[in-house]
Amino acid sequence: MRAAGHGSEGPEVKHAADRRRPEWAIVIQALVFGAWHLGLGYTNTGGAGLLPAVAITIVHQATIGLAFGIVFERTRSLLAPSVAHILANSMG
Repeated sequence: MRAAGHGSEGPEVKHAADRRRPEWAIVIQALVFGAWHLGLGYTNTGGAGLLPAVAITIVHQATIGLAFGIVFERTRSLLAPSVAHILANSMG
């Protein structure tokens, strides 16, 4: 019998560890960022209706959130994506 933590993990443990990878965290935070910024972007969708406006806004804002998440992952600092967010907000 092998000791825990020395290659004895079963598939369920490896699957759980895969869900904690930084890529998943970045995607989830990007979607939360997109949903949080739902109030933005409705004016940019014309007369498309509410559902397309919500979808377009979430995708657009989540893409920006994804970029901020990648910046955080590479720098390991909240300062860099915070400054990027401030710069993006200042551009309109």
